[in-house]
Amino acid sequence: MKSKRTKGKESEKKAAKKVGGSLIRSSGTLWYNKGDYETKKIVFQNKYSGTGFYQLKISDLIKAEKDSLTKNKDFVFSMEINGEFIYCFPRVLISEYEESLLMLTEVLVSKSINIDERANYLVNDKYIIIHDHYFNKLKLGD
Repeated sequence: MKSKRTKGKESEKKAAKKVGGSLIRSSGTLWYNKGDYETKKIVFQNKYSGTGFYQLKISDLIKAEKDSLTKNKDFVFSMEINGEFIYCFPRVLISEYEESLLMLTEVLVSKSINIDERANYLVNDKYIIIHDHYFNKLKLGD
């Protein structure tokens, strides 16, 4: 049986491959090299859950956003839930047209939100949470 840490590392590797990114050495433990994987324009923070949902905290998004600034890049928070990838990113990274195609459910969250593999949300009018199927069609940061 694989440990949660091993599953998390495997998830990072799969996630990086999906977006054409590369793993970050030491997985963000160095103060100047935050994140789990990255592309030219985006630093990704990845989480793994085998429980059917992931409790996404607003404070984790704020931290990921702050950490991405050390590299002068945008951030995306990815979550693998039951083998499906869900992505959370700042609303400003996509056009209004792209956003209109996503059919997002607006939610207000004070501390955290439980995310499952069916997620398509606009959180606090600031963050978009979408399934892998939609994410791959976007042109983030372009």
